[in-house]
Amino acid sequence: MIGGLYEYTQAYNGKPLIHAWDYCAKDGAPLGVVGRYQDKTGKKDIVPFFKPNGATWAAGIELNPRPLFGLDKLAAHPKNKAVFIVEGEKSAAALQSIGIMAVTSLGGSQSANKQIGHL
Repeated sequence: MIGGLYEYTQAYNGKPLIHAWDYCAKDGAPLGVVGRYQDKTGKKDIVPFFKPNGATWAAGIELNPRPLFGLDKLAAHPKNKAVFIVEGEKSAAALQSIGIMAVTSLGGSQSANKQIGHL
């Protein structure tokens, strides 16, 4: 997980952190983290942590356009090879783990139009 953020993200709304996905710029520089928090009943929160206006880490995001998850990997991906656009960091990370290039939009499918500026 991105340095300096670990202590802020272990629990959210009383739910423990289940998994976190790092968001990076094209050059690999850290931008933020999206955490999945889930309680024993299965209720979940998906929460982005970014630095609004370069300040300290905070829940939420004010970037527009928003970064894509996998943008750093996409920048290094051959232009003549397929790229899958999927819903959710979990799906994108699973495909990336088996060598398939995949990206996703921050905030789910309803937010995909906020990422176009990064492509």
